Amino acid sequence: YMGKYIEFKDSLQLHSEQFASADAGIELESMYQKAINENLEKDNKLKTVYLIITITLSIIALAIFALIWYLTRRSAKLNRELALKNERERISKELHDDLGSGLTSLQIMVRRVMNPQPGHKPNETLESIAAVSEELIDQMSEVVWVLNNANDSVNGLLAHSRVYMADYLEKTGL
Repeated sequence: YMGKYIEFKDSLQLHSEQFASADAGIELESMYQKAINENLEKDNKLKTVYLIITITLSIIALAIFALIWYLTRRSAKLNRELALKNERERISKELHDDLGSGLTSLQIMVRRVMNPQPGHKPNETLESIAAVSEELIDQMSEVVWVLNNANDSVNGLLAHSRVYMADYLEKTGL
């Protein structure tokens, strides 16, 4: 009996030790899995923060690019308008200075020739030159009006139309 008792006692002790070591292994495995899960959660949170930062910076970069693109287009448009305005003003001044002074001098010279002198009748050719030069001055004034930026408004158009209609009605006798 003693031998069976010792054998039984040894087997119980062996089973107790195996059971104790099995519980410790399970506990260690559980702790290991818990640590891995915590690290994965921290890693996921960090990746989420990086993703949010990346998306935010991408949106900001896109907004800056769109703003630069818009301002570049607007600047180019304003530069074209300014160049057009400057060219129109240059042409207007050139027409006024060169053609206007030349035609005015022509008209003055023709008027001197046409000035009635004793016993001299005005020549019909000189009268037609005077009429043509007056017409050219009127046409040059119209071109200058069209090219002048100050007349780019409804009020300028109405004023010009009123003067044009008055001249037209006066010339036609209506």
